[in-house]
Amino acid sequence: MASPRRITSTPSFVTERAVLLAGGAFLFAVAALSWPDGDGGIWVYALSFWNYLIYVAAFAFRAVSVERFRLDAMVTRSVALTVLALVYLPGLSSLLSLVVVACGFALNASAVMALGSKRTYYGFELDALPPVHVTRFPYSVTAHPMLLGNLIGFGGTLLDPAFRQDWWPLAVLHLVGNGTVLVMEARGKPPSVHWPLGGLLATALLIALHSPAGGPAAVGWFVLCTAFGLVVIATYARRPREGRSPTVPHHA
Repeated sequence: MASPRRITSTPSFVTERAVLLAGGAFLFAVAALSWPDGDGGIWVYALSFWNYLIYVAAFAFRAVSVERFRLDAMVTRSVALTVLALVYLPGLSSLLSLVVVACGFALNASAVMALGSKRTYYGFELDALPPVHVTRFPYSVTAHPMLLGNLIGFGGTLLDPAFRQDWWPLAVLHLVGNGTVLVMEARGKPPSVHWPLGGLLATALLIALHSPAGGPAAVGWFVLCTAFGLVVIATYARRPREGRSPTVPHHA
């Protein structure tokens, strides 16, 4: 395999940060729309699942740079985990739940350390890195320790009675999101465009259904979430013009 061909010009700030800029506007809109209702549930769901769409779009289209994908994924995942902590920790009463959650996310972190940051964020699929057989723990035990760690971590939240009573749909939807990414990665080949589009519509619909006002407000939430998701998909599906791609792989 020949060395990847590198860029000769730098993409614009707006092009490189389209998802984050749209995400900032989305965050502002979520705050503005959810504040008058006095119900935090809608913003919890509205901010919790976008990292899964980003993973699927990156894996499906393979047209985004590793650096952009890594930043988008880290920011959206950090937001999702922060939101989870805000609703999970205050009423926590189960030590077992906390231990399982900690073990799950520790497994995820150990897998990132073993694989390396660039390969963690699809460096092989996006940046033409050579394949490497990683034998360090936890890859010595399972081929997908990051996602299994996530499944253990999010599943562990359901062991806490108070969280399970009030927020079980949040945990279940995280489990579905991680399960979807796990199936996608296990298949190996890029999924069809129906995966990110279907994921977007399902995410937007589920968020809209949690609107406390219902009716027109729910339609508004659906439109808002769909618009942000389409920005993500359009950004990740667009192949840069010649000389604009951070890495254009050449296969032998």
